[in-house]
Amino acid sequence: MKKNTQKLFVILTIVVILLIGLGIYLFTKKPNKIANNQIPSINVVTENKTAIKSTQKQSPDDETKSWKTYSNNQYNFEFKYPNNWTIDSSDYSLFKNGKFVITLNNPEIRQNTIISIQIISPGNDDLKKYAREEAGVGIPVSIESEENIITKNGIPALYTIINDTSYTDHEYVIGNNKLILWFNFREISRSFSPGGTEAISETKLTEYLPIYKNIINSVKFTK
Repeated sequence: MKKNTQKLFVILTIVVILLIGLGIYLFTKKPNKIANNQIPSINVVTENKTAIKSTQKQSPDDETKSWKTYSNNQYNFEFKYPNNWTIDSSDYSLFKNGKFVITLNNPEIRQNTIISIQIISPGNDDLKKYAREEAGVGIPVSIESEENIITKNGIPALYTIINDTSYTDHEYVIGNNKLILWFNFREISRSFSPGGTEAISETKLTEYLPIYKNIINSVKFTK
């Protein structure tokens, strides 16, 4: 009887040791499995976030796709402009040295008119000569830079920055041998007191320069 009791005690001791060993084994292996399973899921989430960010970036072309289009059937050209802007036009072409004038207006700014456009027909190959004539014979202007460019639609243009005492203008003269479009954007306006040499106020519209350039690149001659 005593021998049987000792055998049973030995067997129970072995079983307890085995159970304890099994428990330790399972306890030490389980966290590793969980950790290993979490690593791929973290990488996937990071990659998805990167992909979402890259698709949210818009190019200038994407931005102008939703803009309104101004079309002029009389002079056969068109361009795009932001949806919240408005357009006014006046035809002075019947008068001597008259021009067809278009103004682009932004309701978010005080002076409202942000870009003015003049149309001359017929055109002139010498865009620089026309720019000088438009500036006025004998009127001194401070030309900061002047550059012949090609717009995204393949149209030649003369880009001029005029930095005068009271203003800074960005001008584009665009032509196609039949028509000349003269675009003007006043980036900075300065006011002076009578007889004063220092500006008492200054208005800057620099933030609209990228929009202005997108408008220029959207110009098309339809004939």
